[in-house]
Amino acid sequence: MTRRGVALKVLDPARSGSPGKVERFMREARAASALRHPNVVDVLDMGQDPADGALYIVQELLRGEDLGALLAREARLPEARARALIIPALRGLAAAHAVGISRRALVSKLEQYNLPRPRKPREA
Repeated sequence: MTRRGVALKVLDPARSGSPGKVERFMREARAASALRHPNVVDVLDMGQDPADGALYIVQELLRGEDLGALLAREARLPEARARALIIPALRGLAAAHAVGISRRALVSKLEQYNLPRPRKPREA
């Protein structure tokens, strides 16, 4: 046991029934697992449960607040804060696009964008 926290994403077998969907899911998961970028969550494993056919991805567990929660709480962000959040996300999206991860996969991931915890200022 590694004691490392992970996120497990499972696609309902009812939604993964067609061979085309299974192949697309596996292709995108393989591409994502090959991607190493500081602004992209690491994909550690993926597969299909032989018992029920459910597809799954095991990912690095992120800690922090998701973008939806931040926007629900603050509604409008100062320009500098918005830039500080979106530029790293765009760098991650560009890296994903460069290895062939589809637009459809990228759009679905935007909803799950997890914000890093604010860093404490360095003491002088």
